Amino acid sequence: MKKYKIAKPMVPEVPLLRRGEAETLSEAALSEQALSELSFEKIDGEAEDYKNVVVSQSLFAGCSFHKCSFENGEFANAIFENCDFSGCNFHNIYLSKVHFVNCKGLGSLFTNGMFKDVFFESCNLAMANFDYSKLEFCVFKECQLLDSNLAYCHFKNTTWDKTNLSRTSFFQTPLKKQDFTTCELEGIVLSENPIELKGAIVNTYQAVDLAKRLGVIVRSMEE
Repeated sequence: MKKYKIAKPMVPEVPLLRRGEAETLSEAALSEQALSELSFEKIDGEAEDYKNVVVSQSLFAGCSFHKCSFENGEFANAIFENCDFSGCNFHNIYLSKVHFVNCKGLGSLFTNGMFKDVFFESCNLAMANFDYSKLEFCVFKECQLLDSNLAYCHFKNTTWDKTNLSRTSFFQTPLKKQDFTTCELEGIVLSENPIELKGAIVNTYQAVDLAKRLGVIVRSMEE
């Protein structure tokens, strides 16, 4: 598996960060004022509107943003640890040098997003929708993306490491040079004529399974 070097978030040490509250995000979204060098801890938001929010060099720890909207938002040089974004709307999001650690985003909407130097580690993103997004220098490490959507996407220098992609849709997404050898690919959704697979890197077991999708009968030498 080829690993690409991605830029790490540049976030000040916690003692140097100012305390941020849920109201801080709401007011910034309304005023379109950018936020920087803040620490958000254990914020509990439910269906809040944070559209157009711009945040940089900040930390989010133990926060819950269930069904909140971050549509058209921008996060740069940010770290999210143990946060829950399930059911959130991140449509048209811009993420640069962002690290998600042990986060949950069940059914979240990341459509038409721009992801640059983004690291997802031990995150549960089952049923999330990334359709029409661009991912450059991104990493998915030990994540769950079961039943997720990655249709019409563009991948550049993206790493897939021990991630469960079972039943994920890659419809009309070119997978050339994408290395899935350590991942689970059972039941992925492709075009009727699966041109998406051209140039994809898979292991022997995955190749046999995918060959069946193409109507190829694979037999061992002993048969």
